[in-house]
Amino acid sequence: MATAQDVLNLARSQLGVAENPLGSNSGTPYHAWYGSESQGWQWCAIFVDWVFHHIDPALVHGLKSAYSGDFLTVGSRHGEEVPAPIPGAIAIMDYGDGGITDHIGIVEAVSGGYMALIEGNHNNRVERVTRAINGSTRFWYILPKYSNPKQEDDDMGISMSDYGVTVDRYSSFTKGKPIYVDIMNCGGAPLAARILMTPATGGQQILVEGSIANIAPDKHLAVDVAKHFNLPPNLAFDLKVESVNGQPMKIKYTE
Repeated sequence: MATAQDVLNLARSQLGVAENPLGSNSGTPYHAWYGSESQGWQWCAIFVDWVFHHIDPALVHGLKSAYSGDFLTVGSRHGEEVPAPIPGAIAIMDYGDGGITDHIGIVEAVSGGYMALIEGNHNNRVERVTRAINGSTRFWYILPKYSNPKQEDDDMGISMSDYGVTVDRYSSFTKGKPIYVDIMNCGGAPLAARILMTPATGGQQILVEGSIANIAPDKHLAVDVAKHFNLPPNLAFDLKVESVNGQPMKIKYTE
């Protein structure tokens, strides 16, 4: 099965693709793919359809729909709804104008209280849009069951017994050395985790935030923190790992 990066790469490649003529809700390659009956339809969900069907339709359980709410219904039915945005997740939106969903996009990145989405039918084209996570728009998030090419099996000699009690914070001056955080999923469902960095002085400002999706049960994922986040040498920081979807985990830090 495909990865979140596969989906994001394809979605990014479509940035700037526009309606023809502008304002017509028609004339895009996504309408052509969906079917002639869709010409004139609003196409944010059709764009999401197109992306996932070109990567792997199994990620959305074969769903082909022009209505954003169907992605929430189907994803929730399969246990894929998560409480916070994660890159590669499908974000379904309600603008608060009647109790039905209004729009949809794909989460590209998350930083602080904001997220970047790749959205079809935004200003008549595919655009990257920055949205406040806790603004006036209500969001639901569906995280498809991606594969993770970095995920390791336990035949490498690392087992649950190698991990101590869960530690959620680690402070260090990097001094140019790599710091690895190894995340073990102790639950019965895929784990989504968030990695946060704050100043080592105790400040609350988030310096860097990143997400890791779909670590399988009883599997682990090692992340080279400095490389993953492109950190400068000699940076003092606190590192914290959180479970986004409530799955239990254990953490091991090494230098």
